[in-house]
Amino acid sequence: MTNNICKSGFSDLKSNSSPEISVLVSTYNTPIYMLREAIASILSQSFNNFELLIVDDASTNGICEYLDTLTDSRIRIIKNTQRLGISKSKNLGINQASGKYLALMDSDDVAKPDRLKTQYRYMEKHKDVLLCGSWFQFFGNKIGNSRTKINNMESYRIRMFSTYPGPLQSTFFIRLVSLKRNNIQYDETLSYAEDYKLLLDISEHSKIAVIRRPLVMHRVHENQVTNTKIEAIVESEKKVKSYLLSTLIDNISEDDIELHSKCTCGYYRDVPITQETELFYQKLIDINRIKKVYHTRQFESMIYQIKKRLIWQTIKGDFSKSEKIMLFFKKLPFFMATKEILKMSKMKISHLLIPKTFNKSHHILYFL
Repeated sequence: MTNNICKSGFSDLKSNSSPEISVLVSTYNTPIYMLREAIASILSQSFNNFELLIVDDASTNGICEYLDTLTDSRIRIIKNTQRLGISKSKNLGINQASGKYLALMDSDDVAKPDRLKTQYRYMEKHKDVLLCGSWFQFFGNKIGNSRTKINNMESYRIRMFSTYPGPLQSTFFIRLVSLKRNNIQYDETLSYAEDYKLLLDISEHSKIAVIRRPLVMHRVHENQVTNTKIEAIVESEKKVKSYLLSTLIDNISEDDIELHSKCTCGYYRDVPITQETELFYQKLIDINRIKKVYHTRQFESMIYQIKKRLIWQTIKGDFSKSEKIMLFFKKLPFFMATKEILKMSKMKISHLLIPKTFNKSHHILYFL
């Protein structure tokens, strides 16, 4: 046996019906005070008809003993007796969830009091949406807001081709019946970037939406995975991007995957624009024009965004102003090149080389 399930007073819930929402929190060695705050933020929600599933992935820092002290009747605890990893642990929780909806929460984040009520009402009104997220606020070692927007699913799918498109995993609110009916779950071959692949799979079946108000406080701290496992995250994201490339390229090579990953991942800050990258992305444009996998104009606009980033990384060296201008006009459409040149005249180049967003859920990919 790899896990056991402790039902803490679950029978005290309505006996003739399942809870409307199953909240899933997966944890592994999360600092106990952070986990305590996360759990408290769920138990104090203004919406009460929920169960809280906590999956402990064989933690070694005292979490198991702490969980034994919880007595709230809405809590169910799953304890893995050996380490399974984040994707398998979350799938265990999903399989045990009995709610109409599934709400995801990271074990070090905090939900605002009306989070569940707001997302529940939204999903009840928008039956065509399978997953909705929300904006969020940073706290801890960073302050500010993140405001993911989804204008339409086609532009969302295209953005996904080059970067994690959001929303934050800790804001996921999913129509559970639809998730199971379409046989969608976390990819257990991925140690990280599991949310990226889940969004990809959901986007192939239904709509994803974002509520434009912050419903979660996202904690930024030095022990986050994005600070300790960056290279492993890059490798996991590369696997997701290899699948996306395969929608266009029939016999995808490792060189293609590596090139696209380096050109679109914010972890690599010094990848220049080269003839090789230009030929590769022109090949993608040409194939898409034939296969029409993605909206032609929007897809090509995304490719130009990638090229724009590579140009800025190229001109960090000893380029004269005229050389920079020539490079922009040579590689980009006229209006896009003009816009970048105007930026260059008003801002320091170093400011433009810093990604707008860099956080756990968005991984290290937000550079556009």
